[in-house]
Amino acid sequence: MDDAKVEASKPATPSQGDSKTEDSLSALAALQSDVQPVGHDYVEEVRNDEGKVIRFHCKLCECSFNDPNAKEMHLKGRRHRLQYKKKVNPELQVEVKPSIRARKIQEEKMRKQMQKEEYWRRREEEERWRMEMRYG
Repeated sequence: MDDAKVEASKPATPSQGDSKTEDSLSALAALQSDVQPVGHDYVEEVRNDEGKVIRFHCKLCECSFNDPNAKEMHLKGRRHRLQYKKKVNPELQVEVKPSIRARKIQEEKMRKQMQKEEYWRRREEEERWRMEMRYG
């Protein structure tokens, strides 16, 4: 592993005939269609003695992954985007992740809303039943 060659990777561009790669990329795009990958230049390809890519290493996040799909997901991921914003481009927009407390408050609001809806639905149903019994 000492002789592993390291090269900066180029953005993946599938060839016209490579439908498997296109399918993988379109699946990734569907998962994170609104997020554009950033910082391709900071992900290096680590190669073995024969020149085969054995893993990718992100210099911004100091992490490695073996799979090209994992590389693409990483380039769109929150952690990588935050590192890119911090170290390269402070103007990059990164979605704010709600705190656990904020998420619990939102979940509680939704639960209460659903309870209210259920209460009024049942009340309406009871009213219809009463009307049927009275006039039916």
